[in-house]
Amino acid sequence: MDALAFADLAAWPDLADTVVDRLWRGWGRATGESRDVLAAKVAGGLAVPGLPFCLVARDDDGFAGTAAVVGDAAATTAWIAALWIEEDRRGRGYGSRLLDGAAAHACALGARHVRLIADPELADFYETRGWRLVEGGAGALGAMLFAREGSDLDG
Repeated sequence: MDALAFADLAAWPDLADTVVDRLWRGWGRATGESRDVLAAKVAGGLAVPGLPFCLVARDDDGFAGTAAVVGDAAATTAWIAALWIEEDRRGRGYGSRLLDGAAAHACALGARHVRLIADPELADFYETRGWRLVEGGAGALGAMLFAREGSDLDG
C-alpha cells in the first residue's frame, strides 16, 4: 500500500481547488449548488479552526481523497457530508482510513456523535466498518442514516 498521509485542508491549502472540484463533482452539481458557493464554504472552513473541516488524504502520487465534515451549532454532532476517493485509488482501503480519520478528528474537536447519510447500496461498506444503521429508507431515494459515537472511536 502506498504511504498515505492525512491532514486538515488548512495544512495543505494548495489542494483547496482540487477538494472543491471533487466535492462539487460528487455532490454539488446534484444539489444545484454552484461551484463558487461551495468554494466559499471550503474557504470559510480554512479560515476558522474546528468544524467544519475537510480532511485530505495524500499518497505518493498526490491527492488521494477528502472527507468534508460539518457540525451542529454546539459542535456536539458532526456530519460526514462527503467522502471522496480518487477512482484510481479505490479498493486500497483509503476510504475506510479516511472515514475513520475524519470521524476521529471530529471527536478530537469535541464532537460526541458522528453521523452520515449514504445511498442504500453502500450500507454494507459502512456497517462492516462499525457504523450503526439508525434509519433506513428515508426520503425519496431511500437514504440510510448511520451513526458512531465518540466512545466507539477511542480505540
